[in-house]
Amino acid sequence: VLSLVLLKTIGSYGPALSGVAWAWLFAGLYLVITSRLAGGTVIDVLPVGALARTLACCGVALAASRLAGDWTGLRSLNLALHGVVYSLAFFAAGVPGRLFTAQDRSLARRWLAKLVPALKA
Repeated sequence: VLSLVLLKTIGSYGPALSGVAWAWLFAGLYLVITSRLAGGTVIDVLPVGALARTLACCGVALAASRLAGDWTGLRSLNLALHGVVYSLAFFAAGVPGRLFTAQDRSLARRWLAKLVPALKA
């Protein structure tokens, strides 16, 4: 019903907005129910420290990507280059920020070993 109402009022973005709103509503209900079952608050259920570290790394990566500027006249190529800068900056910020677990680092090493056979040693 919300999808149809939003379709009539704001146009083609209405059904998408409705889907996002329901997803947030169900996620909120899940957190409230989970926290009550656990006997705590929503903050007790959420990994606040990990979320804060992830947001900080995202902020650093976003700043690096925005500061990189446009290198070409092609918007699609600039988008790809900004994505590469963002990814590299995120991983570079995540290492000292203790964002990655030992399992994450082990997985990255295995992938690198598959990509670069000389690193298997």
